[in-house]
Amino acid sequence: MNGVRVLLVLSVSGVLHGVVSLRLYHQQNQDRTWSEAVSDCAALNLTLASIRTSDQNSAARPDSGKVWTGLSRVWDWTGAGPAEPISANEEWFEQWAPDEPRDKKNCTALRTSDGLWVSKDCTETLRASCYRESDQTHWILDQSLEWKQARSQCKANFTNLSSVLNQNQTQDILQALQTLDQAGEEVWIGLYLRWLWVDGSWVRWSGWDQDPLDSDKGCMVLDHSGKWDQEKCEQRFPFICHQDVPEVKMKRTKVKLRLSSGSADLTDPKIHRALLTQIEQRLEMSGVSGVRLVLGECVKEPETAPPADPELRCTDSVHN
Repeated sequence: MNGVRVLLVLSVSGVLHGVVSLRLYHQQNQDRTWSEAVSDCAALNLTLASIRTSDQNSAARPDSGKVWTGLSRVWDWTGAGPAEPISANEEWFEQWAPDEPRDKKNCTALRTSDGLWVSKDCTETLRASCYRESDQTHWILDQSLEWKQARSQCKANFTNLSSVLNQNQTQDILQALQTLDQAGEEVWIGLYLRWLWVDGSWVRWSGWDQDPLDSDKGCMVLDHSGKWDQEKCEQRFPFICHQDVPEVKMKRTKVKLRLSSGSADLTDPKIHRALLTQIEQRLEMSGVSGVRLVLGECVKEPETAPPADPELRCTDSVHN
């Protein structure tokens, strides 16, 4: 049987209003590959689960074993979103050399002899092509660096490592190299393997001890202890989908009641509860449903008129 877990997240805005958002996690116990799990969740109008907080992680974890989450590694341009086509009719621009990309090679260089891309170990040292957004030009660093070091240098002095989104940008980089008489080598560009949720969002909270960069296992599972682990995407596991329901707005209103105390002790919580129950019933009879009354405080008002029954003023909160 498939399980359903509910995570209720409450955030309060001001004193009188609040917003409740609800995320449902639906565990599916059929064994699927990661891609099959993505498709099966979509067929149910759900999404293979994304997890952005420790509370969500606790709500999503299975009772036993492992389940696929919506996290996988994809090739992405640094400083940008996922490398998506400009329109639905266009394919992603790719210039991989034959037999590329290779396992455990998570960064990309442009081969200047033919303009094709080759995957490289990110710790190799190469020169790099940087992009300057202000004048839309490409510049070549004059020293060989690891990919992360090159990215830092590009960010510090230009905008970022170069993205290559069309053939014209390839030619721009090759031209910059020829100007420096540096043709015939490989230079870092901004394409690298990174972890992204299936909806395209970045990882801002993680359940791993350290970012697993060098493994050839490209999809993420969640185990019963709440830890994340990598697995090959072709393996089969149960999976968990999520559903975000529309936000529900709540309003809180304070009302004051004037009551004659008589012989009853209106400061008694039991008397208060009975009174509130009667008010709720009267409201429902009047067509006002979904209202919850919360016990407030009762204070005795000073007498300002000729002798009469002493009065209590009670403040209650009405939620709907």
